[in-house]
Amino acid sequence: RHTRYWRDWSSDVCSSDLATSGVGESQAWVWREQTSCWCHESGQTECETLFEIENHGRELVTVSVARGRRLEGIEVDGVSVDCDRTGTAGGDTQLVLPAANRRVKLLVRTIADADPGLGIWTIDPAACAIDVPVLARGVRLLVPPTLDATSLFGGYRAADVPRRSWLRRLFGATLRTRPGDTAAGGPDAAAEGWDGESIVEGFRGLSFVPVPAASRGGGIAIVRRRLLGLLAVIAGLVAAAATPALGRRRSGAAVLAVAIAGLAALWIPEPFDVVARGLWWGSLVGGWLAVPQSSRRTSQRATPAVATVVLVA
Repeated sequence: RHTRYWRDWSSDVCSSDLATSGVGESQAWVWREQTSCWCHESGQTECETLFEIENHGRELVTVSVARGRRLEGIEVDGVSVDCDRTGTAGGDTQLVLPAANRRVKLLVRTIADADPGLGIWTIDPAACAIDVPVLARGVRLLVPPTLDATSLFGGYRAADVPRRSWLRRLFGATLRTRPGDTAAGGPDAAAEGWDGESIVEGFRGLSFVPVPAASRGGGIAIVRRRLLGLLAVIAGLVAAAATPALGRRRSGAAVLAVAIAGLAALWIPEPFDVVARGLWWGSLVGGWLAVPQSSRRTSQRATPAVATVVLVA
């Protein structure tokens, strides 16, 4: 019976773990492990990990806090539990499960600090672990408007990400929709927590799921949007300067550079698509500058329009 549920929920749990959960000391399992992480510009990350435990006679469980995190508090079914707050070295804490409750909710709060450096750093949402099998895991990152997140290192993948149209990727624009046409997973859905509760105002929700353990390569990258904007401007200026030089050296090279930059803007994952879009706009300007002067004189009327488009971009 337990093996059937495991196949439906997760690929990270061995079937033998659940098959033996009715004997010995392993008489409990976790239906869902949900981690909510609040990311701040200072580099600090506050995490709440909720374990929904199915208990069949197990008295004790051990919670292991990851290295680099500080244990701030533990709640069992909404009741705070006295525990020693661990330092950044991590550590294990044993907890007593309520004997009368078959379904138990265990909430663990932790804090981690990271150096934001030049505006990009990594976090690992795996704040803590429990010594019983876990059937499903999910991560919800909550970031302020000045930050963005991406799973570039293979440890996690974005979940329920709406597909962006070519209009959005190339021009940074979206079609106007009616107020009632908010898609699932859009801004209204992002303002909800795991259980439908409102999150802290001013934070945007991003959902991730861990990949199988065999291919994990790291955490989630947090990047300042200001840094992305600066990189987009630099990429645009470089492309605007390099494309005319390519066009002068070889006929058709400027057109090829514009095409490659456009493909990059269409396929590079968020949030770095902003940089690719700046590269594409810069190559467009450079391609126009690469047109011979004699040909450009015949289209002088178009110059104000081109200048306007460049300024808007």
